[in-house]
Amino acid sequence: MFEIAKRLWGGRRAQPSSVVTVDKMREVFAYGAENGVTGLSLSEDEVSGLARLIDWQAEPRDWTIKVAIKQFQLGDTLVIPPHIKWSANPLFAYVGIVDGAVEFRCGNDRASAWFLCPKAEQAEDINKIETLFQFWYDKLGLPQSLTGGAAPVDGATTTSDTPIRGFKVFAHRYPNHTSSQRVTLSAPQLAEALSREMDVAWFGTTPEMTHFAVTDLSPGTGDHEGAIAFDFGPYDESAEGFTTRHTVIVRTTAGGGFMLLVQDAAAAYGPKIADLFDKVIAEASHPLS
Repeated sequence: MFEIAKRLWGGRRAQPSSVVTVDKMREVFAYGAENGVTGLSLSEDEVSGLARLIDWQAEPRDWTIKVAIKQFQLGDTLVIPPHIKWSANPLFAYVGIVDGAVEFRCGNDRASAWFLCPKAEQAEDINKIETLFQFWYDKLGLPQSLTGGAAPVDGATTTSDTPIRGFKVFAHRYPNHTSSQRVTLSAPQLAEALSREMDVAWFGTTPEMTHFAVTDLSPGTGDHEGAIAFDFGPYDESAEGFTTRHTVIVRTTAGGGFMLLVQDAAAAYGPKIADLFDKVIAEASHPLS
């Protein structure tokens, strides 16, 4: 179990420069498109450290800076290149396609985003990231799995570390194309269905949760993902606002994957919300045609 972690962080090693190539990265993206996923996670029994959680963005994406930080100003617009990311807070690692070539980046919890992570220029850091890439390239069965020569990985967890600071994941699933069920509702539809279930279950009976409101619809992190957030908590009608605000986020992928996140402040409610979300998912899942 710990062998991969030792290889990842156990010092310098020889590694050919062709371990990560643009073509191999595009094979990972093609795997994701074929199986309807934008990332996968593995259990701690299988692997530890950065190798556990991988996600990727297959196309360039514009990003507007929401908080002035370091050399970036509020309102600056950046282009985030196609990339693959590994996460194990406080460690993060990336490989991206920049100007047609592979670029390596790595950082800590203050550099979790692509544009905040410094470029990896030391051979040791690059070798570590190459090891991460090779591990997952083999795990995904590439390139054979693109032609049906290997079964795709089906990564699934009921709880996991959060990909968004301040939130905990209470449901997390990335089904592969062999799964018999798919969730066919969009993120807004799932979020609205969940808020209705919470309303029925708790409105008027749980004083600390007296108001539910879908408040914020936003695009996801890629062309095949959507995300919606809604708030709940004590609500003061006279002040027209929450006295304590908790947030729930629902994310979906085109392949039927989904993620339910609950703000840490509402962690005590998370399992109850997850149970209601399971009901919504069960009702929303349909056999593949």
